[in-house]
Amino acid sequence: MKRQKEKLETMKREEAEEKERAKEAARERVLLDFEKGQLGLVASSTSVTTSATSDANSNECESFETMDLS
Repeated sequence: MKRQKEKLETMKREEAEEKERAKEAARERVLLDFEKGQLGLVASSTSVTTSATSDANSNECESFETMDLS
């Protein structure tokens, strides 16, 4: 009877540890997904900013080239 009780306690403890590990793994996945999303937003906003800057510079060059310097 005593051995069964100890075995049951060990099983409960192992189950609780497994649940904690699963919870931690899920937390890590959520964090990584969030970070990937943030990096994606930063990368896309950087490319948008770069494109906008390039467009603005192109427009300035075109305006300068068409300017009558007479």
